[in-house]
Amino acid sequence: MAHTATIAPWTGFDGQGEPTFGAAVTYRCRLGANIKNVRDARGQEVVSSHTLWLGASPIVNVLDKLVLSTGVMGSTEESRTSPPIISVQQHADQHGMHHTKLYLK
Repeated sequence: MAHTATIAPWTGFDGQGEPTFGAAVTYRCRLGANIKNVRDARGQEVVSSHTLWLGASPIVNVLDKLVLSTGVMGSTEESRTSPPIISVQQHADQHGMHHTKLYLK
């Protein structure tokens, strides 16, 4: 897993209705440009442009803030370095939780 991703957990909304986030944590990861239809949090089928495999098994919410390295995305645009999380899948093996997979817009 040659890349890193930083995830700040969504904590709610402030007085102006803007999202608030907790302390960010950085994870080793692998990012792949994979076009795939996935179900979002509302159960609707949407197109994911990237899949992110985290080398850990944190609990991730689709409302969390994801920040990818500008080197990984080859861009400094916020829409590329902080893409929305469409769907989250956790994977286990015989030893327990193994990794988390995020589908990104």
